[in-house]
Amino acid sequence: MSTEKYLIGFNIGPIYEVMKHSKKTRELWFGSYLFSMLIKMVYEKLKGYTIIKPYYEGINKEITTAGLFPDRIVAITSTGMEKIKAELYTIVKEVKGEFSKIIVNLVTNETIRTITDTAGNHHEAAVQLSNSTGNIINEYLQLDYVIVPQDTLDDRDIIKEVESYLDAVEVNRSFALGKNEPTCYKCKSLPATVEVFEQWESEPNQKQKLCPFCFIKLRSHFSKEIQELTGIENKMPFPALRDISAIELKGNFENVFKEYEDRDEEDLFADSRIKDCVKDYHKYYALFMADGDNLSKVSKNLKTPEELSKYLFDFGNRVYSLSKNEYHGEPIYIGGDDIFTIMPFAFGNNEGIKTIFDFVLHVNDEYNTKVVIPINSTKEDKTSLSVGVVIAYYKFPLAMALEEVHKQLFEVAKQIKGKNGLAVKFIQHSGAESKFACPFDDPILSTYSDLYKKVLASGNGFPAVHHKIDKYKTLLTNLDNEYKLKNLLAKRFYEGFTDDEQKECFKELMKRTLMKFLKGKEAENELDRVSDMLHILKFIKGEK
Repeated sequence: MSTEKYLIGFNIGPIYEVMKHSKKTRELWFGSYLFSMLIKMVYEKLKGYTIIKPYYEGINKEITTAGLFPDRIVAITSTGMEKIKAELYTIVKEVKGEFSKIIVNLVTNETIRTITDTAGNHHEAAVQLSNSTGNIINEYLQLDYVIVPQDTLDDRDIIKEVESYLDAVEVNRSFALGKNEPTCYKCKSLPATVEVFEQWESEPNQKQKLCPFCFIKLRSHFSKEIQELTGIENKMPFPALRDISAIELKGNFENVFKEYEDRDEEDLFADSRIKDCVKDYHKYYALFMADGDNLSKVSKNLKTPEELSKYLFDFGNRVYSLSKNEYHGEPIYIGGDDIFTIMPFAFGNNEGIKTIFDFVLHVNDEYNTKVVIPINSTKEDKTSLSVGVVIAYYKFPLAMALEEVHKQLFEVAKQIKGKNGLAVKFIQHSGAESKFACPFDDPILSTYSDLYKKVLASGNGFPAVHHKIDKYKTLLTNLDNEYKLKNLLAKRFYEGFTDDEQKECFKELMKRTLMKFLKGKEAENELDRVSDMLHILKFIKGEK
């Protein structure tokens, strides 16, 4: 029997490509969830393999609507190379077959209904459709794996090294998309196989042909297998964006919201029964996306790689609970440090107003508690959390918001010096944008969050101080002592406040910004950031 150990790495995809063509929240949700289902099928067939990443035992006990299984597996085995190759080949073949069956059943059932309604004879067409759907799924789904002898790797950094091989495989993916035939109405990429009657945005009440992936995202809630896995209800498996953004309002007008469930294009907020209770922030949702930093480095400080997987699982579990239960969000996926959830921008309860910024700071605190502190890493080898947030009007296209939040996380937050930061983009109803970025260790972030809560909870207006910052920018960046700054702020910035709590919070915000006594471009950038922060607040308050 072989005693040589091998590291196995599994990777699935293409996740982002499947998610990005989503108009409805349920499409975005299932575009992610189907890959969690897929990788779970792989897990369950890896008998005799020791799973290093993720923490499989914990995940297997959870039944949630969010995908808890991340897109990669790292495992170890002492089975011989040839046997491993044969086993993994069989696993991939079986998993693709089982997964295809779920989608084929849904596609076939939809087509049978359509054909039966029109022709009454469906058997031959259903068989042909089943074959073509299965072929598309098998060609497009990516289940990649690598096998690496352990003795060729650094024992203290095996996860990073295995994932470097998986990265190389992912970059070099290729797809065989079949013949030159009509493409899907939604994604415009894969062959269209199933005709669907739907309220399409450009052509209402029309039939359009979809590929298997776009179809199952739209109709996943009709699958008995998926219902059993997630506990979703047949009719409304995932709330609409306006139901998420206006969760505070929905709690008081449940029956009114229910009337509008299938009327996406109608203006619920203009309904005479609720319009006087609508606040501007009820019309804005937030996409939250987070990813851990430097995890491969800190794993060297642990006795085994499995320890890190357990810490990340505990953190993800806590974030799921926070998002769903305390902040009324809808988690899309919670893969340890890899998190994506749809949130209301703000809502009120018995404790006052909570905003997306409260959630961001709470999640960061949980990461420190459940991951950073247990690892006890040095300052040089410290993990942290990077977060991207997009705040958008409830009618802003979800697919575009997904693309923007991905950019905020990976192209902005991850580029902050030392990482460990937040990048935010605010998109108004008109399409105009404001944005800012801030490291978590900058106290201005918590002050800004406090100011938001005070302003939104208050019946008083908030002065347009962001315009004054722009007007006095040159003067503010050239004053060189605290006395002069205090005099300028008192005479030019504070007189418009009618709420003392708002005023004191704004004072603290400006103090933490200006008392750094930065100069030149650095000072201008700092003031521009605060101006954008305050512009977002003013707009959300409803005082344009």
